Parts: sequence; C-alpha cells; structure tokens
Amino acid sequence: MRSFRALLSVSAVLLVSASAWGQNAETRARGLNRDAMETDYLATNMKAAAAKLQTALRVCQKSRCSNDLLAQIYVNLGTVYAAGLNQHAQAVEAFKQALSLQPSVTPDPNYLTAAVQKDFDEAKGAGGATEAPSEKPLAELTEKPWSEQAIRTPVPVFVELPGGVEAARVVVRYKAPGQASFTDLPLKAHASGFGGYIPCSAVETAGKLEYFVTALDAKGDPVASAGSATEPRTVELKDAISGKRPTLPGSPPPSPCAAEVATSSCQADDDCAEGQVCQDSACVAKTEGGEGEPHDRKLNWVGLVVAPYLMLIQEKTDACSVAAQSDGNVGCFYRDGTRYDRALNPAQGSANTLSSGIAPVGTLHLLLMYERVLGRRFVLGVRAGYTLFGAPEDLVPIHAEARFAFHLSSDPFARPGLRPYVFAGGGYGPASGRVPVEVVDAVQGKQKLDAYQVGGPGLVVLGPGLQYALGGPSLALVVELSAKAMIPDFALVIAPYVGAAYGF
Repeated sequence: MRSFRALLSVSAVLLVSASAWGQNAETRARGLNRDAMETDYLATNMKAAAAKLQTALRVCQKSRCSNDLLAQIYVNLGTVYAAGLNQHAQAVEAFKQALSLQPSVTPDPNYLTAAVQKDFDEAKGAGGATEAPSEKPLAELTEKPWSEQAIRTPVPVFVELPGGVEAARVVVRYKAPGQASFTDLPLKAHASGFGGYIPCSAVETAGKLEYFVTALDAKGDPVASAGSATEPRTVELKDAISGKRPTLPGSPPPSPCAAEVATSSCQADDDCAEGQVCQDSACVAKTEGGEGEPHDRKLNWVGLVVAPYLMLIQEKTDACSVAAQSDGNVGCFYRDGTRYDRALNPAQGSANTLSSGIAPVGTLHLLLMYERVLGRRFVLGVRAGYTLFGAPEDLVPIHAEARFAFHLSSDPFARPGLRPYVFAGGGYGPASGRVPVEVVDAVQGKQKLDAYQVGGPGLVVLGPGLQYALGGPSLALVVELSAKAMIPDFALVIAPYVGAAYGF
C-alpha cells in the first residue's frame, strides 16, 4: 500500500512537471515567433527570422503546442521565405502546413506583399482549403495624409489613436517609386499622436510614394491602421508643389535633402559621416546658419526664471546674543524688522539655540536670463535680477551669475521636446534663511524673534536642468535644481528654478 501511494505521488509530480514544461515551451515558441517577425523581419534580417521560426517549430515538436500557434509559426515562415528570401517552393510548403493545421489562417496583413499573396494562394488552391472567414476589421487611425511633396524632401506622417485604443508602438511601412517591397520605420510620440518622416532615401525621384501605418499592442498584434499594403496611402512626388508645404503638427516643414550627398539612416549626428548631420532620420550635408539649418535652430535665448532658496541651517547656540550676531552669519530681529541687541539671560536653557535643518522661509529671486548656444551642445549664459525676503539689514538685494551648460542630447536645439543638461557657474547674490526662535533676556523675559542665517555674497552653483520645447524650437519651459555654496560667509542652499525662455 505504501509503495502504491509513492507511485501515485511520483506520477502526479511527473504530470505537473510535464504540464509546466508544455506551458513553458509554448511561451518560448510564442516569443521566438514574435521576435522573428517584429525584430528580425522588420530589420530585413531574413535569415535570422527564418532560423528563429524553425527553432520555434522544434520547441513545439518536443512539447506539443496548440494548432493555432503552429499555424501562425508556419504562415510567418512562409512569409519570410516568400517576401524575404525569394524561396517560393519553401514558402508554398510552409503555407500548406499552416492551412492543414488551421484552414482559416491567413498571412499577417502587416507583412503582406504580392509575392506572399501569390504563394499563399498557390498553397491554398493545392490544399483545397475552405475560404477563410473575414477577420474583425482594425480600428482606423486618425490621419490627414498629404497628397503631394517636393522630391528630395522628407514626407511627414502623423497619426492619432482612436478613442479606447492603446498601442505599444506605431510603424509606418513605405515604398519609394519603383521599389518592389515596403520598408519599415517606427514612428515616435509627437504632440497628441505619433509622427515621423519618410526619409530622403525614399523621395529621390518623382512618382508615387506609397505607405500605410499600423499600430501594434504590447503583444505585437495590430490594433489600428491607416491604409494597408493592398490599399496604401499615396503621395505624389513632384519637382515642385504649389500648395501648403507638408509638416508635422507644431513643427516647421522639413528641410530639403542634400541632392549631391548620398544619404543613410541615422538617429543622431554621431551616426553620420564627417560634414553631415542627422536630419529627419537621414544624414544630410551640414549647413551653417540661416534657414538651411535643421528646423531653424535658435541660438539666442532670453527668459524669466523664479528661484526660491532653501537654506540648510547650521546649529548655533546663543544664536541671538550680541557676540553671536557680531560675526555676520546670524542676525536676529523683532517682527517689525528692528535688530535685537539685548543681553541674554544665562539661565534660558535651550531657548536661544538655532537648530539645524532647512529654513522654512528663504530668499526668493526673480531673474532675467540670456543664453547663447555654442556649437550643438554648449551654452554660455548670464542671469541677473532682484532678491526678495532677505534679512532686514546688510543685504544688497541684487543677484547676478554667469554659467556654462552642457546638453546631454545630440543637437537639442534643432527640434522640439526634452533638452536635459548639466550646468556650473558662479557670481554674486547674498542669501538668507529665516527661522523663528524664542529667547530669554534679563529685562523683557521671553521674546519671539526671527533669526536669519546669512550666506555669501559670493556663490558657486552646479546642478542638472531641463528645457522642454513647446511644439516648436522657439518657446521652452525651464526647470533646474541647483546646489549653491555661499562664500565667504559659508552656507549651503538648494534652489529650484522654474521659468520660460524664448529663442531667436
């Protein structure tokens, strides 16, 4: 009896293990199937795509996968053979295998080409499979397509998701005049939707440019589209156009390509050869100044910023005594602004101590700014303005500083969006932090005063910053978090900066 129970236990463990293995194998096969099409196929690495799909089939052979999954793998393998490797006999055979497992299977419309459709029709006719039922139509992406564009000028593409639809990524598939197959390009988040530019390599000659856009969910399944491979959008490429120049929302029209220089795809200037810059995902000849610069780069910036100071208070005993106030680091005042200069009662205990921490009230600075862009990433600037809420005495309410900034992204002033940077500088600008304190003197007894810890008037500053260009390259929000060391009267200050800047 004991042996029988042991046998049952071992059997149960084996059954559970086999079930888990089967689930893990199917999950792995799905991942290989997805990576083959979404990564390798879209990158035109067809041999790698076919290898991953064949590996997925071997995984399913070791532990049975569902017929639906097997059919998807076979139909994708047929697509790679037909459209990517030009191996039509192998494509027909793969499609036959898919149809034998799932008669209603069809090629993914996002990868459908004339060659794929031809080989699939041949396999379907040979296998005698029944007509596949029509699939649920995809949601429609909102788009106002451009009907024409000048040759050698990138074509803007912008779409918005319909209500209730979410997408992990959006891809535009385009075909240049005379090109046999579609090329894929991911669109980036832009304004209220997704946008990008069909690059210079696709607009070199006159004729019809074709494209369609597909939105994919996190699983890689299409959820919405604008056009299709069989009914693409068309843009007539001409020597010149008479109507409005195509643009992305909130952006200027793209600059013409450099006709005499061969272009290549890029993400940043560093991807291009010497003498070229990255513009609209393509390398073009570098131009200096004027309208030839990408997106009319703004080199001069003026603006207004507000900076409240948070001073780190240093602990000080007998803070409001005459002796303690004589060194200039601390000043104590009645609420009407009159300096407190009475002798303290030695028996006050802890009443006259200024505790360490952050002052709840510090100086507030209203500053005008001017910055000059040098090259692509470097910025020199000055800020000057007025100081509020300082100590009642011994404070010149003026702030002035010079600074240097280095932007972390390549060529940030050529386009709207986020512009992160780091900065350092120095200048003049006394600061103080106000802390309420209670003292005890021999004449008036307990007194409630305002104690000011003072630093400066010199300062050294460094920290991170961020510009966010609104819609175009000319107007930007400015946010910074600076750390300041005040000298010669030493104090530490944390100062957030918030403001706006205009470029010209």
